[in-house]
Amino acid sequence: MDIFDKIKKAFLSDSIIDSKQSGQLNNRVLYKELLDHFEAYIRSESVGRRMIYPMAFDVMLSENDYISRKDALKLVLPEVVDGFYEIVRKYADRYPNFVAPANYFFFQFAKDREQKIEPGKMVVAATLHTLDFSQITSSSEINVHVSVKPVNSDVDSLKNINKDILVGFDRLDEGVFKFDVKPELKSNPSNSSHQSPSPNSEIADFSYSLQGATEHIRIKAHKVEFSGQRDTRKLGNIAIIKSDNVDIPHFTVLYSPQDNSFQLAAFGKTRLNQVPVPLSTGANLIWTPLPNNSTILLNDYIQLKFKKLS
Repeated sequence: MDIFDKIKKAFLSDSIIDSKQSGQLNNRVLYKELLDHFEAYIRSESVGRRMIYPMAFDVMLSENDYISRKDALKLVLPEVVDGFYEIVRKYADRYPNFVAPANYFFFQFAKDREQKIEPGKMVVAATLHTLDFSQITSSSEINVHVSVKPVNSDVDSLKNINKDILVGFDRLDEGVFKFDVKPELKSNPSNSSHQSPSPNSEIADFSYSLQGATEHIRIKAHKVEFSGQRDTRKLGNIAIIKSDNVDIPHFTVLYSPQDNSFQLAAFGKTRLNQVPVPLSTGANLIWTPLPNNSTILLNDYIQLKFKKLS
């Protein structure tokens, strides 16, 4: 019995999460499970000030799922990697030493030729560095920590594909992908030319006019939720806009100290500099860059002016 057989025997028996589409894996499930695994790894392995996260993912699918998903991987995986960066930003305050342990993210997808994995289900093994199961002949050859989460060719030249969407990663072979790490994970904020604000300093000002007077909301937290005045929650990371024409919540702002940048995710009708912002639902946040001196229009009624203070 080889190492992958042992992994499957240990984990496939009672812990598989089915795809929401009965009997077939879909892109949304693949995306969610990889992000969930990445975040769970951070929560489990990070220590002190050091954020620890996986850089390599070996994913085994049923043969039918592999065949149906393989052409979409080039489109799904860039979104997965972008999600990894969002998760790192989410935990950056708790673990400020978040430099990547490797120079690239690596994905290897394989089909289960022995048909031990049912359609709609998958096995993910994550490691700090590349782990190629095809080169392993016995369990004694594994000397790296492996996080296993059981869960639910140049053919591109022959297809009509917009090559612009393929910038930023290399496909090494069928089912094998490599994404170079972006600069933001190559150094910590303390090594950056930008000096991060102290925890108690104000980092941004949001102003708006109300009955002839100008109201100001100044934030200190790196993630703040903006809501209408009917919101009765009393939390430090909730900013109340004094209007009934603002949703509960309406939008969230996220600050990234490593590059002194802001992003916005909207839950209610929002225009940023006259451009409609895509709406987020639940935990599926769609982040939009928030430039300095921007205008934010809520429900075509309340207009806020955003200004960085650091």
